[in-house]
Amino acid sequence: MANKFISKIKANYKYILFCVIFLVVNAFFILRLKSNIGGWKVLILTLFLVVQLVLCILAYYLKKVKNWQHHQLFLLFSIIIGLCYVFIMPPGAPPDEPNHFRRAYEISKGGFISAREKQGGEGGAYLPVSINQLFKVSPSDLKYRDYPDITASVDNGSEKVFQNFGNTALYSPVVYAPSSVGILVGRVLHLPMIIIFYLARIFNLAFWIILGYYAIKKIPFGKNILFLILFLPISMQAAASCQADAMTNATTIALFAFVLSKIKSPKLLSTKEYITAIILALLVSMSKIVYLPLCFLLLLLPKKCFKNKKDKILKIGGALLAIVLINLIWLSISAGFLVEFREGVDSASQVKNILTNPFRYLMIIGGSIVERGIFYFFSFFGSNLAHFNIGLAEPYILFLAFFIFYIFMKDNQKNYILTPKQKIFIAVLVVICTGLIFTSIYVQWTAVGSPLIEGIQGRYFIPLALPILFLLKPASSSTTKDLDIYTPAMVAAVNIYAIVSVVAYYMV
Repeated sequence: MANKFISKIKANYKYILFCVIFLVVNAFFILRLKSNIGGWKVLILTLFLVVQLVLCILAYYLKKVKNWQHHQLFLLFSIIIGLCYVFIMPPGAPPDEPNHFRRAYEISKGGFISAREKQGGEGGAYLPVSINQLFKVSPSDLKYRDYPDITASVDNGSEKVFQNFGNTALYSPVVYAPSSVGILVGRVLHLPMIIIFYLARIFNLAFWIILGYYAIKKIPFGKNILFLILFLPISMQAAASCQADAMTNATTIALFAFVLSKIKSPKLLSTKEYITAIILALLVSMSKIVYLPLCFLLLLLPKKCFKNKKDKILKIGGALLAIVLINLIWLSISAGFLVEFREGVDSASQVKNILTNPFRYLMIIGGSIVERGIFYFFSFFGSNLAHFNIGLAEPYILFLAFFIFYIFMKDNQKNYILTPKQKIFIAVLVVICTGLIFTSIYVQWTAVGSPLIEGIQGRYFIPLALPILFLLKPASSSTTKDLDIYTPAMVAAVNIYAIVSVVAYYMV
């Protein structure tokens, strides 16, 4: 019996060593966190490190003994870790969450297009006063000790007041479908506003989990890297909040996975598959218009997926044309809600500057990337969690980035079949989306005359992360099969560190 146990230890010593190292690393960085929890720090640290150890053991057992697949592990881990994020982040902590919640609440009442309190004013709606109560403390000052105050009101709708949410009134109602359903359930049951708020988060998370599960199951290669991207702390924060990013990230990844699956196994599309593809493309475009070009990934679907060339043109060309028209219609509606939120911002002047001097604008984009590229990189991996006031240590982020890149280079399943032409097409779409991201922030957020584009964050590039990595991957490289077991262990480690960082910051 003892010999059998020792032989198992020897056979898996690398994995055991990996888990132990990250237990020690997490303990080191967590103990260095600045917080006011004093003696509670050791207790909290011990509790979460035990959770991390349990997740590592569970991952090994389910993967090695029960032979669970990536999508099954994703489902389990996403529920456990996702619910942790749902409840440890105070209401309104993630960027713009108060206004995302207000917009979703408006939609739950049938207000698909926002109103204005006065002509030319910001978009908004008459909503319960208890929503203002919920977000009365500034996100930068919010602590767990404020919960009794912000949740004091149990009213969920009798007294209303006009509330502005101009920056989210621009979003289509589609992007808030999951959270607005959660709000509707809470309203029908006459629940307190704080419970309604958490239902909105949970429904958003559930939608993200469903599409994440679909994507990992569907994608024919790169399952490990997709697993890691989905579980990045900045991605988990969005998934477990009321942010529109939850749908944006999930739908773009699911669409990319669907297209890759058909490239790998080209056969005639069923009606169900065609409808799935069109719905995913529509959701991507309606989530944020800057990602509309990713809908054209449908053009990569092989000829064998259609009866003939004419069939492809009619089905894909017609669908893309309809998607573009729908977006133009919504754009014409949402344009009426464009107002300058910051001093010095003039959208019309910025558009004019771009059109009259495009080369200077390209220099501004280049200068912004050179000047703030490091910030984009670190914020993508989690240096600006919550309301930009919590972040993972930079050495930790650097190792996480290295680990992700190493996993992707080594995780070379034989299914990797993108041709140079397909890579070029994907690269063009990525460049266009990147240009649209910078341009939208330049027009709506950057002051006229600024030499740099202000407001770009790393989280905006999560929908592009998977396509970019596939562009960098060589056609062939060495394969390391055992990487499958290290991926969930790394996910457990990085998210436990992020969760404890959040708890330490918001605890008294």
